[in-house]
Amino acid sequence: MPDAQGGVTPDEQQLIQQWFQDRWKGAVMCPVCNTGGWSYGTYYVQAPRWSADALMPGSITFPMLPVSCNNCGHTMLFSIGQMGIKPYENPVQRNALAAFGSAPPPPPVPNVLARKG
Repeated sequence: MPDAQGGVTPDEQQLIQQWFQDRWKGAVMCPVCNTGGWSYGTYYVQAPRWSADALMPGSITFPMLPVSCNNCGHTMLFSIGQMGIKPYENPVQRNALAAFGSAPPPPPVPNVLARKG
């Protein structure tokens, strides 16, 4: 579980390194600058769901680990839940989820970055 400020603990660093070692196969090239050096930070970030109340205290968020290209800064986000790291439990968010129930599924989002043929 991250510390109260969202920092990566030493135990989580070991888990993260093992997770990437098991899954990061071969050279992963940056899609922006075509280099292969990556690093992750010492803090997690939260991605809010797309909704009218997304920035309200207690709104549903998704905890992520940013992994950035060492050359250009292009950043990928990895779900810490998928990595087996339990998110920091925010009582405000927990209470909001209990009152709201589960989040409705998001509408499909078009791929605006797809190249047109």
